[in-house]
Amino acid sequence: SMDIETAWHEQFWVLFRRETLIHIREVDVLVIHVVATLVVSLFIGLGVWRGLSNDQASIDPLRTAMYFCVVFQGVVCCFLGSCNFPLERALMLRERQGGTYYVSAYYLGKTTVEAIFYLPVLLVFSLITYYLIGFVNEPAHFIRYFVFLILTNNASIALANAISCVFVSIEMATVVTAFAFEITRLYGGWYISPVQITI
Repeated sequence: SMDIETAWHEQFWVLFRRETLIHIREVDVLVIHVVATLVVSLFIGLGVWRGLSNDQASIDPLRTAMYFCVVFQGVVCCFLGSCNFPLERALMLRERQGGTYYVSAYYLGKTTVEAIFYLPVLLVFSLITYYLIGFVNEPAHFIRYFVFLILTNNASIALANAISCVFVSIEMATVVTAFAFEITRLYGGWYISPVQITI
């Protein structure tokens, strides 16, 4: 345990501002993220799933549409995380070794800024896909859908960050992230019924 003189909230504020500046400088990544989100959300919303009804015959197509929404959000966030953290890892370890800040202040500052930049994009994706596909037209159902996608994003980013902590290079982190994401996708109940999964 090292002695850090700066108060935790001051550490958080400094790290929050630094992470915000990093995201502002990487505006090209944000623009590509927005464009990809718009293109894919329109592809999903205007594709074969457009205007599905909520009767028994639409259960399988609605599930397939939901699958594509979740997979897209998971893949994008997973690879953004696996390419982002290895670049910051050496700096974070050096600053942490020098007793500059607590790890909790670093991660909370980082995840807060990521949420500020990614949640509006996720909201646009959710609005486009939810109403074009034809999910139940009630605010409570939309909120559940949006929260589910937020949780998917958070889980994907956490998976990518955990892998990036173990595998230092971007190349290795990307390969292992793809492998881990594919395993979780295959055994997450989308392709295989939960009844068939043995524990």
